[in-house]
Amino acid sequence: MKTESAKIDTDKLNEIFEKYKSHFIGSFHSFLWDILIKKIRTNDGTSALAYIPVGPDRIGLADLGDPGYLAVPFTFEDEKTVMPLDELRKKQQGIIEELNKDLFGLEPEKAYLILISSMSAAGIRPSGISN
Repeated sequence: MKTESAKIDTDKLNEIFEKYKSHFIGSFHSFLWDILIKKIRTNDGTSALAYIPVGPDRIGLADLGDPGYLAVPFTFEDEKTVMPLDELRKKQQGIIEELNKDLFGLEPEKAYLILISSMSAAGIRPSGISN
């Protein structure tokens, strides 16, 4: 018998999966399971997904103050329509921002701060950021 909390977690997992599944390939459901059911990351606003449009586009998971990011087991599905690369990357960044809000409750500014702290901890100076 499910506890009420477990039911809420699985309902949230199913809701997020259904909303985003058309955008990703790979183990997106397993990733959500690890976050929402296994609780390998807390949803306390200290983790954020990052879209990394360098080389082959990647998605990473950054934790506040931890150096760098962890690769996640899914990536973007190939776009069905042809569009300029900068437009495609803007669309994908928007998807990640929306997913961060739905999964971790993060506004884009808070997710950005987590990513900056993660990059700084790794000794990487993000472009466009001054001392």
